[in-house]
Amino acid sequence: MKRIFLSFLLVGLAAAAAAVSFSPQDFEKKTASGVEVRYRAGTLHLSGGIEFLQELDRELSRIFLAPPGAGACRIIVDRARSPREISCQIRSDRHEIYIGESFVRFQADPVYRGELAARILCARFGLKKSAASLPGWMICGLEGIRQNQQSSGKILRNMRYYPVLRGLLGAGIMPDFRAFMQLDKWDFSASIQPAMNEFGRLLLESFARISSVQNRALGDYTADVLTGIRPESESYRIYLQPAMIRFMGGTGNDQEFFRAAAEQAAFNPRSPRPAEALLDRLPEALKFSVSRQDGKKKVIGSIQDLPLMFAVKNPHRQTARRQILLKLQYFQRELPADAQPAGNDLILAVRNLAGEDPRKERILLDERRNHLVQALQKQKVLERYLLDAEDQYVIPLKRFQADLTVISKENEFLSRDEKDYFNRIEMQYLEN
Repeated sequence: MKRIFLSFLLVGLAAAAAAVSFSPQDFEKKTASGVEVRYRAGTLHLSGGIEFLQELDRELSRIFLAPPGAGACRIIVDRARSPREISCQIRSDRHEIYIGESFVRFQADPVYRGELAARILCARFGLKKSAASLPGWMICGLEGIRQNQQSSGKILRNMRYYPVLRGLLGAGIMPDFRAFMQLDKWDFSASIQPAMNEFGRLLLESFARISSVQNRALGDYTADVLTGIRPESESYRIYLQPAMIRFMGGTGNDQEFFRAAAEQAAFNPRSPRPAEALLDRLPEALKFSVSRQDGKKKVIGSIQDLPLMFAVKNPHRQTARRQILLKLQYFQRELPADAQPAGNDLILAVRNLAGEDPRKERILLDERRNHLVQALQKQKVLERYLLDAEDQYVIPLKRFQADLTVISKENEFLSRDEKDYFNRIEMQYLEN
C-alpha cells in the first residue's frame, strides 16, 4: 500500500514540476512573429504562459497585419512585478514590456489582454510611445475571438456563429455599428457582454478582411488611435471608410458594408437563414431595376424578361443580368446545405443566357426556380418539425437557462448614451 501511495506521490510531483518550473538563469523563447519572451532568473514558469502569449501575438498578426516583431518587442516576465502589472520602456527602437510572473492567470480578463495587446501592437507598429489600452470595441472583439476559439472556432477558422446578431437581423433590426465603436464605457456585466463581444468580433473580422499588406487599413487606424495623433473620427474617415467602399466595388457607403458584413456573418450555409424567410425574399432576388442613360426612366423587370432582352439585344441586358446574379449570389450564401445545389443551378442558368431560344430559356429558368422553391419548402417542413420537437422534449429550465441567469444578477450601471443605445435595439426588437 505504501508503495502505491509513493508512486502516486511521485507522479503528482512530476506533474507539478512540469506545470510550474523556474530557471536559475534567464530563459527566453520567441513567438512566431519574432516577439521575444524572456523569463528573469528565478521567475516561475506557470503552465500555459508561453502558449497564451504566442496565441495572443498570433491573433494580432492575423487581424491587424502587424509587421514582424523580431528585435522590436521583448516581453520580460519578472517575479518582482505585481501580478497585474504591465509597464513598458522604449530603448532605442525596441519596446520592453514588463509583466508579473502570474500573468497567465489573467488570460481570460479582457481588460488585461487589451492592455497587453496594445503594448505589443505599439512595439510591432514601431510607435514611439505606448498606449494604455485598445478601444473598448476592440477589447470586446478580442474577447469574442478568444471565446469562439474555446469551441469549434479553433479548428474551423471561418466558422461563423453570431446568435445575437442572427436574432436581431431575423427581427429586421440592424445594429448601429458606428455608434457601437464610439461608446465611452465598456465595463458591462453578463447581461450585455455577450452581445458586445459578438459585435466587436464581427467588426475585427470584417475590417481584417478588407485589409492587406499593401493597404493595412485596420492596422493604420489602430496605430492612429493608440498614439492619439488625430481624433478617432478622422482616423476612421482616412483609413477604414475608403477600405470599406473599395471592398464594396467602389459603390455604396460604410453603412451598406456593415449591413452586408452582418448578414453574411449571421446567415451562411453552416447557419442558414430560416427557410420561410428565404421563400419570402426570393421574389425580390429575381428582380432588376436598371437606370437608363438619359436618367428619365428605369428599366424594371424580372428574371423571366432576360431571355427576350438577350434575343433582341436590349442595351440593358448585361447590366440587368449582373444585378440579378449579384442578388442571387448573396441569396446563395444564406441557403441551407440541402438547397445549395438548386441555388447553384439557378445561378448557372442565368449566367449561360444567350437569347438563342427565349422560350426554352424561359422554361429552364422556371424549372430551376421551382427546384429551389421545392428545396426550401422541404427545409421549412424540417425546421418546423425540429421546433416542435424542441417544444415537446426540452424543459423550460434548459431553454431559458441563460435568461434566468441574467435575471438573477444585479443590474449594471450604464451611462445615458449606453442605455439609449440598448433601449433603441430592445424597442425595435419588441415592436417586431
